[in-house]
Amino acid sequence: MTAASDDLDSAWKMLVGERFGEAVSLSQGVLDRFPDNVSALACHAMALWKAGGEIEQSLAEIQRAVHLAPSIASLRHNYATLLASRGDGNAATVQFRAALSIKPEDTVAF
Repeated sequence: MTAASDDLDSAWKMLVGERFGEAVSLSQGVLDRFPDNVSALACHAMALWKAGGEIEQSLAEIQRAVHLAPSIASLRHNYATLLASRGDGNAATVQFRAALSIKPEDTVAF
C-alpha cells in the first residue's frame, strides 16, 4: 500500500467513526497529491458536510467525483444525500434513481 492509500483508508475510517475533522484533513492531504482521486473527493465531500462545512463545496466535490466515475452507485447516492440536505428534493430523486439503476440492491437509496 502507498502512503496515500493508507491515508485514504484512515480518512474513511475517521468518517465512519464520526471523527469528521480528522477525515477532512486526511482526505484533503490525498486530494492535494491526487486531485482526481474519486474516493478522496467523495470522502472529503462527505466529511466536510458532516463537519458543518460549506454544502456548496461538498456538492462541487461530489459532482466532480460523479463526473469522473459516473457508474459508481455510491457516488450518486452520496450526491443525492447532499442535494437532499440542501433541500433540492427533485435533483436528489434523480440521483437516487441513478444509483438504483446502477445498483438495484441499494436499499438505502430506495
